[in-house]
Amino acid sequence: MQVWRWSHAGKVCSGDYLDNKDDADRNIYLIFEGNFIKAMLIAVYSILSLSALSIVIVAGCFCKRQVEE
Repeated sequence: MQVWRWSHAGKVCSGDYLDNKDDADRNIYLIFEGNFIKAMLIAVYSILSLSALSIVIVAGCFCKRQVEE
């Protein structure tokens, strides 16, 4: 999805280069679908980043606790 959405063709189809998206032909431009895919990709990457950060914090706490014992 990310390759399609953030490629030049994906940006054109999603209407990223339009000045006024309200006047765009909904049969040609996939504005709603493009915004949905962009939001989903940002949400997925945010969740993955927060998960990785949580794992690092928990691992650091366990290592510190084991060193103190």
